[in-house]
Amino acid sequence: MTDAAAPSPARRAVSDQAARRLKKRHAAEARFKLYGRLAIAVAIIFLAVLLGRILTQGASAFWRNDLTVQVYLDPSRIDRAAPEGANYNALVTEALMGRLGLRDDASMTVSRKVQRLVSNDFGFKLLDKVRADPGQIGQRIEMRGPVSADADLYFKGEISRDVAQSSRRLDDQQLGWLDQLKRQGAIKGGFNTEFFTRSDST
Repeated sequence: MTDAAAPSPARRAVSDQAARRLKKRHAAEARFKLYGRLAIAVAIIFLAVLLGRILTQGASAFWRNDLTVQVYLDPSRIDRAAPEGANYNALVTEALMGRLGLRDDASMTVSRKVQRLVSNDFGFKLLDKVRADPGQIGQRIEMRGPVSADADLYFKGEISRDVAQSSRRLDDQQLGWLDQLKRQGAIKGGFNTEFFTRSDST
């Protein structure tokens, strides 16, 4: 019985080249997998940063400041047959001025400044309440509704007294009224339950 013939030099060279090619291919595959893992890791990091910024910047939207005030549903200004014709924002403004102990001037400057502290949505809420029960006309009822967007920003620390009055939307007098209402317990913050069901009104 004879030993198997030893591979020729040419065959050994081909075998060595194939081994080197296989080694390079394995190395390339390993690098490809590494680059893929790195790309996924970078994408996850960017996604985490993006979500963090969204949560940080949008968290305040889940919190809202509401005003509670006694509003007189003046029968001389609210038509039972057509309650939508009344100016409910004016009724709310007058009620708020009474709470603050304010009187309007001839140019109605005070009432306009006070009205800017309350969301228009407050007036719509009052209209809905009257429509639901017209028998309340002529009575004084307690109403709760959102403050204006500017007033809400003030309570969230995004409007500062350190900024010049000419550079902000609410002046010192308006901020003083908001502070007074807050001290009296008329304005309280809470979770914005309407965030997912309707857009904010100002």
